[in-house]
Amino acid sequence: MKTQIMATLACLMAISVFSAPNAHGDDFAPPPWDRGAFRTTAMEWEFLTDANGHTGPDGNSVVTVPAPAGSGTVSIYGNTTHVSPIWSIGDGDGQWSAPANDPISMEFQIENWPDYEPVKHLRVQVTYNGLAPSISGLSAIHQDGFFSTSTHVATTPFAPNQLLFEYDIFPNPVFELFHLDVPPGTSIDQVVIDTISIPEPTTIGLMGFGALAFIKRSRRK
Repeated sequence: MKTQIMATLACLMAISVFSAPNAHGDDFAPPPWDRGAFRTTAMEWEFLTDANGHTGPDGNSVVTVPAPAGSGTVSIYGNTTHVSPIWSIGDGDGQWSAPANDPISMEFQIENWPDYEPVKHLRVQVTYNGLAPSISGLSAIHQDGFFSTSTHVATTPFAPNQLLFEYDIFPNPVFELFHLDVPPGTSIDQVVIDTISIPEPTTIGLMGFGALAFIKRSRRK
C-alpha cells in the first residue's frame, strides 16, 4: 500500500511539473486583484492574425475587461521607413517579429475608468523569444487634460522568455499610451495587460490586494 501511495504521489508531481508551464504560459503573472472588479481592465493579445493598425485584444486565455470608454488597441511599426514587422504563425497562434538587423515597436493605448483616484497601477506581461524587450515612451493624460506622471515600479523576469513590467501613474489617467520596443531578431508571442485604479498613493496598497486574494483562496479551500 505504501508503495502504491508513493507511486501515485510521484505521478501527480510529474503531472503538475509538466502541466504547469502550459497552464500558465499565457498568463504567467496574473494580478493580485479580481479581473472584472470595479475600476479594473484586462486584455490579452495573442496576435492571431497579421491584422495591424489599432487592433483590439484577440487573445482567448484572458477574458477582456474593457473600461467604460472602451478596450485597448495596438499598432506595430518598423522603426525606420524601410523596416517592416514580420508576422508568422509562431508556436501555433501567432507572433510579430523584428527583422534580424532592425528593431520594431508596438504602440499600446489602454482606455481607463473616468475617475479621480490618485493612482493607476499598470501591469504588462510579455512572452517573447530572443532578446528582452523594453517599454518606452509611456505617456498618460488625466481628466483635466494634463499629463500624468508615471513611475517604474519593477521589471520582473519569470522565465528566460517572460517579463512583467509594472508602473504607477499619478493621478489616474483617462488613458495611457506606451511603446514596447522589440530588439532585432526578437519575436513577441503574447502580451497581457491589467490595470486598476486605486486610492492608495503608493504600491503598499497592492500588498493588501495580495493578502485579500490569499485569504479568499484559503476560505474557498
